[in-house]
Amino acid sequence: MRHENRQARPRPLARAAVKINLDLPRMATLALAMVKDALDSFVQKDSAAARTIIPRDKEVDALNKQIHQQLAQHMMENPTPLAVCLHGLFAAKSLERIADHAKNIAEEVVYLCEAQDIRHTAKN
Repeated sequence: MRHENRQARPRPLARAAVKINLDLPRMATLALAMVKDALDSFVQKDSAAARTIIPRDKEVDALNKQIHQQLAQHMMENPTPLAVCLHGLFAAKSLERIADHAKNIAEEVVYLCEAQDIRHTAKN
């Protein structure tokens, strides 16, 4: 009897479905590829390969910004599923940070191979 009562209860609002198309899988794929390529360039001491990783961070940053805008708009229009939207924001920010770390690894590879510090330059 207890088991039947549990099934009849409504789901908490935090678990309500949010119907918004976020590009988190693409963002995750890009970040993962950046990390893999950054580590490969480090192992192979390939500064040219490392340099190709750095501009790819801009695409991940743009996706992060897009996702944040989509979720902010959704939260203003539908304030009920805030917890679900906040999880999406956190996931996007975490993926963006992963891509930033890959970029940092690539910049370090360039420094190790070429003795040139390219961090915080206009080209990045």
